[in-house]
Amino acid sequence: MAEVSQLAEKIMAEAEQEKQVLLATAETEKANRVLLGQEEVMIQTQRHLEKARSEMKRAQQQELSKIQLNIRNEQLTLKQAEIEKVFVQAEQKLAALEQPDFLAFVAQKVNEVPENGAFILALGEKSTHLLTDLTLLNQKLEEGKTLTLATETIPGKSGFTLNQTGIEFNFIFEEMLQMLREEMIPEISTILFK
Repeated sequence: MAEVSQLAEKIMAEAEQEKQVLLATAETEKANRVLLGQEEVMIQTQRHLEKARSEMKRAQQQELSKIQLNIRNEQLTLKQAEIEKVFVQAEQKLAALEQPDFLAFVAQKVNEVPENGAFILALGEKSTHLLTDLTLLNQKLEEGKTLTLATETIPGKSGFTLNQTGIEFNFIFEEMLQMLREEMIPEISTILFK
């Protein structure tokens, strides 16, 4: 029986040893799983941080772009206001022409027309005070050209129109400035905003 007891003790010792190995392996696996879990948590945390940083950077870039766009729009608005001021001043200066300058301008424009003949001069309402003597103006014209005054004025405008046999030449100051506006804006911008 002693052999059976020894055999049983040996089997029990081997079982205990195997149990200890299994427990140690289980503890190691448990520790590894905890480490893997911690690593996974660390990896997930790192991914979340990177995503949050990326989103924050994108949001900052969008906000910066928005601010830059607002600044640009404000600058453009200010520049447009300055350009508009230039055109308003030009319109005011044209409307405030002295009589000799106005008459010289009318004579120049009539003389630039290549055809001779009679012209009908229609004054803008704001320029009627500048023409008191049509005879004086006719004396400044080239030979073969004459002016007669239209019976009606152009309401609310400065300048004049010339009509010769159905062809109208428009020298209304506001309209002249409007036509020049598009081609002059780059030049005015260059001068104002160097």
